[in-house]
Amino acid sequence: MTAITRQQVQAQYIDWDLNQMSVEDLKQYFIDQQNLHLNDLDDEELVEEVKDFAPELIKQIQQQYS
Repeated sequence: MTAITRQQVQAQYIDWDLNQMSVEDLKQYFIDQQNLHLNDLDDEELVEEVKDFAPELIKQIQQQYS
C-alpha cells in the first residue's frame, strides 16, 4: 500500500466537509468569506474589485443613489 499524501487527505476532507453542508450553509459560508475578503479592502480597492468582476453593479448603484 502506498503512503497517502497531504493533498489526498486535504481533498477528501474538503469533499467530505462540502457534502455535510446544506445550500443555506454554503450560502452563509460564501457570504462570510466574501465579507472577510472585502472588509480588508479600502474604499478604492472595493470599487476596483466590483468594477473588475461586476461593472454593471457599479452603474446600478450609481443610478440608485443619483
